[in-house]
Amino acid sequence: MKEERYIDFIIAPYCLGELLLALDNCDISIFYITLVDNDLMVRIPKSHLEKVVHHVVSKEEMDLKPQC
Repeated sequence: MKEERYIDFIIAPYCLGELLLALDNCDISIFYITLVDNDLMVRIPKSHLEKVVHHVVSKEEMDLKPQC
């Protein structure tokens, strides 16, 4: 079985409300929040983020696409 990977990031405590609204809007219900040095560390399973985040095409990828 493949091991779950996580995305970790830190936010300021005053951003918590906005973060919770954003997670709810994206139907992300599995996440972890801990307090680290007066900041909040957020951990979200990568598999959940991949369901709601769309791939952004880079300039290099655009240059590689065949021209019509």
